[in-house]
Amino acid sequence: MCIPHTSRDSPFWAAGSWVRVVPISVATVGREAYGGRSELGPPACQRSFADRLRDALRVLITGVTGYIGRALTRSLAGAGHEVVGLSRYPFQAKAALPELASVHVWLPTEAEPPKEAWDGVDAVVNLVGEPIAGRWTVLKKRAIYDTRIQATRNLIDGIRHLAQRPTVLVNASATGYYGDRGEAELAEPEPPGDGFLAGLTKDWEAAAAS
Repeated sequence: MCIPHTSRDSPFWAAGSWVRVVPISVATVGREAYGGRSELGPPACQRSFADRLRDALRVLITGVTGYIGRALTRSLAGAGHEVVGLSRYPFQAKAALPELASVHVWLPTEAEPPKEAWDGVDAVVNLVGEPIAGRWTVLKKRAIYDTRIQATRNLIDGIRHLAQRPTVLVNASATGYYGDRGEAELAEPEPPGDGFLAGLTKDWEAAAAS
């Protein structure tokens, strides 16, 4: 199975985050966000991924108004791809991102995305999640967790119920997976660490791969 990292020429790199892509509706995670290793996988995988991005795709993005979502939307639209957004506030999202072809309302912790949002979608990028900045009260931590894990489960359930599924799902992850390792140099195969962020990220990846 080809799981290439994106090159700097990819719209996904332009969002400022490394990601990986896995075929069909299995998730991808990029823990090397904002820097990381440089290898791009086997040449055949690189060519396959680059070829796909050269075709005009219809891409569905959750968390479309976030920092990465905005950058990715503009990059993909600028490269000739059609971007569909999911947002709790679709009118505000469309106003902030006129590059969006359409925006559909979605309450991520409560339900699957609406069926009409899936029309003609080739790829899904899941970036939804409560910002982790702020005081970590019990309620804040619950919101951080649920808007990633439960929302991703609802997204995956929506994909499962489609007669025609998207080809790929790109799912966000985080370097918090590794926990606090001090000054240790870590490679992606390292096991998860301890603490809230490590547990959160591990569960997030599991939800996307379920």
